[in-house]
Amino acid sequence: AALNTPDSLIFAFCCENSCVRTDTLIKHLLPKIINIVAPNPFNPPGQQVEVVYEVPIETVVNIKIYDQNNRLVAHPVRDATRLPSTAYCDRWDGLLWDGSTVSNGLFYLSIELSNGIREVYPIYVKK
Repeated sequence: AALNTPDSLIFAFCCENSCVRTDTLIKHLLPKIINIVAPNPFNPPGQQVEVVYEVPIETVVNIKIYDQNNRLVAHPVRDATRLPSTAYCDRWDGLLWDGSTVSNGLFYLSIELSNGIREVYPIYVKK
């Protein structure tokens, strides 16, 4: 994804045989942050999942892992400063807060920027 894309799009909707025209402006459209999450599915503790991402501006990043019930189970990246035009690779080892390994199932990786932008990506654990 290119980081130098405009942050607004204008859509014009016109219907055949219609005299009504509507324009819609969508503001603050930012490019995708997460580039790769691999391996997915992954098998902890022998594997780690890696997330490769780029941020559009200098920001502070938090990466959190949630279970299917939206409970926070891990926080592998905490308040890390990231610069634009740089690819970062961070990892999660599949461990919970108490040091135990997660069970099989679906988890959600959330990357959160200090300006409020948040992107969520599913992670599958298969042992």
